Amino acid sequence: MVKLEFVRGHVEVYRDGKFWFSADTRSEAEEELEALEGAA
Repeated sequence: MVKLEFVRGHVEVYRDGKFWFSADTRSEAEEELEALEGAA
């Protein structure tokens, strides 16, 4: 499960409860998620 958290002006992405990556905006995080899932 993927969870997005807003922390001090950026977005942190967690997968299965573990930190995965951070992004500047929600849309950037969603784009990165799509790219990572497409590569798998």
